[in-house]
Amino acid sequence: MSSEEDANLLTNPDRHYRFTFAEYEAMINAGIRGECHKVELIDGYVLEMEPYTRELDLVANRAMRHFLDLDPEQYAGMVKATLYVGEGFVPDPDYWLAKMDDFTLRVDPDDILLIIEVAEESLRFDLEVKARLYARAGVAELWVVDLPQLLLHRFTRPAPGGYLDHTVLTEDELVTPLKVPSKPLYLRDLLGR
Repeated sequence: MSSEEDANLLTNPDRHYRFTFAEYEAMINAGIRGECHKVELIDGYVLEMEPYTRELDLVANRAMRHFLDLDPEQYAGMVKATLYVGEGFVPDPDYWLAKMDDFTLRVDPDDILLIIEVAEESLRFDLEVKARLYARAGVAELWVVDLPQLLLHRFTRPAPGGYLDHTVLTEDELVTPLKVPSKPLYLRDLLGR
C-alpha cells in the first residue's frame, strides 16, 4: 500500500470502525486494554486519552471529598470510574456524581448529577468533543477544570447539538451544582489553593 493510500485510509471516516459498548466491554474483559494505557470509548472510537498526572488526581480527589457527606444510600460519587453515558460513549470522567441506589457502570443520564473533567493537555477535546457528547446524552451539568488557566468551564442546559449555556468562572467565584444546591464550592477549593 502506498503512503497516499495509507493517508486516505486514516482520513476517510467511511473506513473507520465504530465499536458498540458490548464490543468495547468484551475488549476490556479480554485484557486488550493494557494497564498502562488510558483509553475511552468516545463516539464509538477507542481513543487514547491524556495520561493521569498528580494534579489531575488531586483535583478529582478534592471533588470526591467535597461531596463525600451526601447520603451514600442515594448518591454515588466516583473518581476516574468508567461510566456508560450512551451507546458508543463510555468515558472515564475524572469525577462523577449520580443519584443511585447501587454502584453500576450503567447509570441513566437523568440520574447523573454532575460530571467533572480535569484538563491540562485535553482542554480543547473536553470543551468541544466531550461536552457535545455529554449534552447529546442529556447530562444536566458538566464542569471542565482548566488547570493551566485556573478556570472552570460550566456547561448546563443540554440539547442534542451541545449545551445551551457555557459559563467560565475564575477560582474566586462560587459555583453551585444545579442538582446538588446544598454543595456550593469555589474552584480554588478543587485546586487546593
